[in-house]
Amino acid sequence: MEEDFIELKEVLLSKKVNAKKIKVGKLKNGDVGVVSEMNKETAQIGRFFSNDSGETLFLDKFRFKAICATRNCIVNILIYAVGKNGEPAEIINRNNIPCKVKKGHHINEVDLSDLNIQFPPEGIFIMVNYLFLEQNKLFGNKNENWYYYEPSIDAASVESYTDTWYNYNNEWKKNDKYSVCFQLSLTN
Repeated sequence: MEEDFIELKEVLLSKKVNAKKIKVGKLKNGDVGVVSEMNKETAQIGRFFSNDSGETLFLDKFRFKAICATRNCIVNILIYAVGKNGEPAEIINRNNIPCKVKKGHHINEVDLSDLNIQFPPEGIFIMVNYLFLEQNKLFGNKNENWYYYEPSIDAASVESYTDTWYNYNNEWKKNDKYSVCFQLSLTN
């Protein structure tokens, strides 16, 4: 065996301290509910969180408001890096992050602290991925053949794009009609 040396210019290590908590985004009752309809064209909806702090921060908790009619509704949370054009790019989390949505109109919380994901300087996307499962299906009252997939995520109407993106037929699009009520907690 031959020895081979690799010279590193710089190694930066960051350790979570958990002494400081910062919340980005607002949790409020929206005037719009976002669901995935039976055509399954919209599979993910989420929000862009910009990093304006200039500090080394880590993802701690993700919270969102939603209405759910059943007890067994489940969604998957995905964390995306920001692409060259400002759209969601590659998925950062390697494992599924399931979230059981509470029945009724509640705030749902997902603990992200164990993932040890540093909040990137360019920001991050947090997406709710609808799961097309029978337990998430809810039929309409007026038309027995029409259904959608729960939960109904709270969103606020807006005049133009603010922070919300959705995946429509495998293509990312900005939403210029509403902003989802998502909140991200960060810690040092």
